[in-house]
Parts: sequence; C-alpha cells; structure tokens
Amino acid sequence: MWRGSSKVPGGVLYFVVDQATDTLVAASFRNEFDPSLPVRQRSFMHTACREYSSGNLAAFDAIRVDQHVTDFTDAVYRSMREIPPGNVATYGELAQRAGYPRAARAVGTACSSNAIPLVVPCHRVVAANGLGGYGYGRDVKIALLEHEGYVGD
Repeated sequence: MWRGSSKVPGGVLYFVVDQATDTLVAASFRNEFDPSLPVRQRSFMHTACREYSSGNLAAFDAIRVDQHVTDFTDAVYRSMREIPPGNVATYGELAQRAGYPRAARAVGTACSSNAIPLVVPCHRVVAANGLGGYGYGRDVKIALLEHEGYVGD
C-alpha cells in the first residue's frame, strides 16, 4: 500500500492505493491515512486528479476500486459510478437503478459509508427536495458539482 494526495476542485483529495493491484482502496478530503504508509508523488491517481481538475470529467472512470462491501452496497456504488458528470440522482432513483427500489434510506447509508469519494461519486446523489448534505461539507459538494457543470438548486 502507498498513499498520495492531489488538489482537486473542492480541496485536496488524499488516497491509498494497493500497489500489488493498482487498485484505489480509500480516499478522503481529510488527511486521515496511516502516516507510516510510503508516499508516492506521481501515479495514475495524480494523473487522474490533474485531468479531472483540468476538465476531463471521465478521468476517474477506468480506475479500479475495492471497498470490500456487501452485494447491496456494491450495486449502489456501481450505479453511482454510472451517474454522468453534470447530473445528479436522488437516493430513491439510485436505489431503483441499483435494483433495490424500496431502499432509498439504505442508499443514503451507503453514500455516507463510501470510502472512495469523488471516484465513487457520492457527491452526485441528492435528496428529493434539494442537494442534501455531504460528509465533507456542502461547500465541497457544491464545488464538485459546479466543476462538473451541474446547474441546479
């Protein structure tokens, strides 16, 4: 495992990658990862963050992620990654897309448990009556959505 960080709209994204598989296993807008992990200054994540920040909103699409989650949560995260940049889905819509039409509240729980924000774009999931919250603050959510071209409330 190694760690790194890159500036993106909304702040600095910190991340941890499994070097054996080049798989992203964690990300955060807070510097909360084990400081004993080696730091890598240049990687596919640094490149993807730079490209995303420069307007290539598909820069994270090919990045492999692994969160070791339940089948339900995996279905939600896969569906979440299919929400195009500049668009949003409500918790209920995402539950429907993931194949669990009555699980809107559970989708909310999955969003709040997402260990790989931005790459698994929980910022694109909103409440039925507006933007709703975001674990890293509403200002970060708004900055990411605006960067992606979302025009909403």
